[in-house]
Amino acid sequence: MNLYAGAIGNLPSIPNAQFTADPALQPLIDFQKAGRTVPFMGQLWPDPKVQQAHFTGVQNLFAGKADPAEVLNRMDEAYTQK
Repeated sequence: MNLYAGAIGNLPSIPNAQFTADPALQPLIDFQKAGRTVPFMGQLWPDPKVQQAHFTGVQNLFAGKADPAEVLNRMDEAYTQK
């Protein structure tokens, strides 16, 4: 974990005393210590269909092809599909 975080210029997901962070990451370290960070959203989606509905929905919002209610309905539909 430490090797990967160091190679990409980031922090390890689980803080530990063996990792030496770049001083530029101090604001992120402070957030991490304060419990104000969360996993990347893709790690908590119930399944990939919901995540894809979200990604498509956001694109459609910016393109003016959907409104928030439509996006949420499509995400609900994806969630209830088996």
